[in-house]
Amino acid sequence: MRAMLMQNINNRMTELRTVLHRSNVPERGREDVSFAMTLGKQGLAPPWPAGPQQATDWQIGQILQTLREADVCVLSPGAHAAVMAAASTLEPADVVTLDRDNDIHAPIGFVVLPEPVVLVNRGGGISDTVAFGWQFITQHQVLPTSTYPGVQLTTFMDRDGPVQPAEWRMVVAQARANDFPLPPFVPDGMYGLRGDRAAAEKTDADLAALNAEHRRLNQALNQVARPNTPSDVGGRRPHRGRQRRLRRPLHVRLLAPGLPRHHHHRTGRTPPKFPQPGCHHTGR
Repeated sequence: MRAMLMQNINNRMTELRTVLHRSNVPERGREDVSFAMTLGKQGLAPPWPAGPQQATDWQIGQILQTLREADVCVLSPGAHAAVMAAASTLEPADVVTLDRDNDIHAPIGFVVLPEPVVLVNRGGGISDTVAFGWQFITQHQVLPTSTYPGVQLTTFMDRDGPVQPAEWRMVVAQARANDFPLPPFVPDGMYGLRGDRAAAEKTDADLAALNAEHRRLNQALNQVARPNTPSDVGGRRPHRGRQRRLRRPLHVRLLAPGLPRHHHHRTGRTPPKFPQPGCHHTGR
């Protein structure tokens, strides 16, 4: 799992460096911007780590903190369908109106979906998401130097989910043979959201421009990604960052308050050993 997270960081940094090299960001500031756009947005303050190993260790510590202290919420199948329908209508600019203190019911939490959501990776492969963990953090940015209230979000894929290429099954089997089995929910990536209603006062024209800028950046990152390069850790390619236009609206809605509290299992599947739908205090 450590190798997967490290590969994720390496890929993300490589993509950003390539895009920034083609941008008008001053050359001497590009490395700082790359770190700020990844680890800084996730809540890590400068000085930046010396290498991917240190960055991965920090991310693992953050994930463990979330798992220890989170309020656990289980989304019901009915609410899940409503969430997916709502997510499909949102634009990237809608996310920057997030107010973490009013839109998110707990400062640290974990949401489990009733079934995995299959998403297209930036590199063209597919993987699935079955859970989200979050905690409130302070984001650290550069050019100019600034800090913002934010939300650190970790996505988890289903070890035994619908996306099961041969390479992934081999990784799971090898981990089990080495007496270090992968957990049912495998960390898939960490992200940072600004949580202070940054664009709440912007005009419709401003938001449209923000959407256009987001699409240009996403297109540039897609062009940098290498869709024909297999993962070093399995064919699922979980380390390839998924399209944010697919991911962000979904998880923002999942973090909203008012999660339903009725229970249901999918027909034909072994009932998952999850807590009952609703929110459960675990560690705080």
